[in-house]
Amino acid sequence: MKAWYTEDYDNDSDEWEQEIGLTEQAVEAKNKLNPKPKIFVHYGDLSHTMAGTPWQKEQTTDLQHFFYNASMCPSLKQAQDHSLDQQLSITKQRRCQHAIVFQHIPLFLWSIHEQDDYFYLTKAL
Repeated sequence: MKAWYTEDYDNDSDEWEQEIGLTEQAVEAKNKLNPKPKIFVHYGDLSHTMAGTPWQKEQTTDLQHFFYNASMCPSLKQAQDHSLDQQLSITKQRRCQHAIVFQHIPLFLWSIHEQDDYFYLTKAL
């Protein structure tokens, strides 16, 4: 978000609080759209750190706490799960040949039997 906002794509400094604020602004702007979009797809990473930077662990921890533990936003998780179930049910009712699900974090990289890792959702999810 910071790079988009400032057009500074080369500066790899710790601006996590700014990233959080810009993300909140983007969500607020999306929520104000009228008519409301039927779909919203984010095609990017959720953090801007690279491996080995001192703030990578903080950002990774924050992001994984949203993905792996919805205790701070249970109603959002329930709404998202319900929406996905509802959309998949519609595709089944309409006998669609294909359903496309956008997902930035894959279920696995090479095999469903892989051990949990940073790059994909945990088996528990």
